[in-house]
Amino acid sequence: MINQIIIIGGNVFKEDGPILNFIDICKKYKIKTFLITDKIHLKYPTKNNNSLKSELIKRKIEYKCFNKFDDNALKFVNKLKNKNSIIISLNSIWIFNKKTISKLKTIYNYHNIDLPRFRGAACHSWRIMMEVMKTTLNIHLVSEKIDQGVILLRKKIKIPKYCLNLSDFYNHLTPYETDLFEEFIKNLNKKKLKF
Repeated sequence: MINQIIIIGGNVFKEDGPILNFIDICKKYKIKTFLITDKIHLKYPTKNNNSLKSELIKRKIEYKCFNKFDDNALKFVNKLKNKNSIIISLNSIWIFNKKTISKLKTIYNYHNIDLPRFRGAACHSWRIMMEVMKTTLNIHLVSEKIDQGVILLRKKIKIPKYCLNLSDFYNHLTPYETDLFEEFIKNLNKKKLKF
């Protein structure tokens, strides 16, 4: 049974997701969370225009800020880990190298657009410019190649025509993300996914 989730990443600009929404789901399942983030994300505004840092303090969410995911960050995460904890990357600015992947063993990543078609960052800006009105939410294992790890969970979503900008899209996406995150936690606890 999972008792701790170490999250590496941050929120989307002017949104609570995916970080705060995922942490809320973890609380529902009585799973402790710890966020590893960066200075950029800590300054990002959330949906109510508070900084992510303010929201973390207000909600009493434990976090640690690193400038880069280097040996110090890796040592810190390894000290946090226990046999019933997992690591997930949500909107992280860092790319995990071979050493990090090897030391942390299993790292999950959440990617909210169709894979393999849209890998990397800024993918929804590209999707909007290409007039693609569907997406796929994915949770996959982190591998050395960006967004190319084995996909463990996938949820296809049609995007309504009124979602013409990123804010509309993320508002539409939130309930689907919630469903996917809950399914992810349930599958981990039922040992349908490895950790």
